[in-house]
Amino acid sequence: KRPLTFISLVGSSICFGLTAVYAHYHKLNPASVDYSWMPLVLLVAAAFLTHTCIRLLPWILIGEVYPPEVRGTASGASGSIGYIFGFLANKTYFLKLDILSLAGTFLVYSAVSMAGAVALYLVLPETEGRTLQEIQEHFAGTRNLLTEGRRSRREQGEPTKWAADNPAMDHQESHL
Repeated sequence: KRPLTFISLVGSSICFGLTAVYAHYHKLNPASVDYSWMPLVLLVAAAFLTHTCIRLLPWILIGEVYPPEVRGTASGASGSIGYIFGFLANKTYFLKLDILSLAGTFLVYSAVSMAGAVALYLVLPETEGRTLQEIQEHFAGTRNLLTEGRRSRREQGEPTKWAADNPAMDHQESHL
């Protein structure tokens, strides 16, 4: 989840930044810029990158970060906050366009995405292969999962898996 988050944020930041550059040059000299397909491709790429991880991340982390006692209430609050921010971003788009221009608006989106990547790099641990107790200790400040690194399955006492488990198969039974 952690690497996918950074690919999502940095990739969308690059797409928004290039859209801002295109909008700026197109405004300066509309006749010389003949790449009208570029904003569409960049915005579709940005939408793909944001929807593959960063828009899903809160929903993925809900089950891993919140303890069972508060998971229902906390997940509802997290979802509400996410929807409120999405609503505000949509409602202020035209205001930003009037104040900042198209290039400025996408430059702000690019900067916010990059700032989010830096902020999450500093605070978001990799939760894959971690217990709820380890994650809670990290957020309580008694453990630092960012500096510990990932543990291999062998270190966790689990056998290495080469494929997904199939509960319908009996691996002890011979089919010869």
